[in-house]
Amino acid sequence: MINGSTIVIKNSNPNEKEFKRRQRYWRYESWCPTSKVNKILDFLESIELGHQLEAIFYYLGHELGTILKVKPVKDISQIPDELKRIIAEFNLGSVEITESTDEIIQLKLKDHSSIKDLIKKGIKTSGSFCSFEAGLLAGVLEKLSDRHCFAQELGCSLQTGQSYCEFMLVFQKD
Repeated sequence: MINGSTIVIKNSNPNEKEFKRRQRYWRYESWCPTSKVNKILDFLESIELGHQLEAIFYYLGHELGTILKVKPVKDISQIPDELKRIIAEFNLGSVEITESTDEIIQLKLKDHSSIKDLIKKGIKTSGSFCSFEAGLLAGVLEKLSDRHCFAQELGCSLQTGQSYCEFMLVFQKD
């Protein structure tokens, strides 16, 4: 139901199973702000995409990350500093690298676009929410390292209540 400038999710469907399916993506404790992204999510959900939404957003983020003008680094030890610079340059949020090895990079990302406004409204989820940012980080890392990479959100601030989302980026072994 749309009410003014917000979307209210109520169980207006007598089919409890359908309502629970919708709740997988809309597990907010109160109001969900209206935005184009939320309208797109609602549409995609209505055409029965289910868990594929996370994969779609990861893919979109990954594709964006691979087309950004980023030059590969010569030495893998330069990647953490270069990743910080790129995140700042493209206003993707603020980052703290918590671990960096030849196999993984673990980081905390604050104030990124998927959750910035939702945190201020006190909205919560029961699972990962930032698949787009995970894909974006993987795409950027692939450009920097010239190696295939994968990223996973370990903890979402909308779930944990922390002021950051935590990601692990993994380099594929040759």
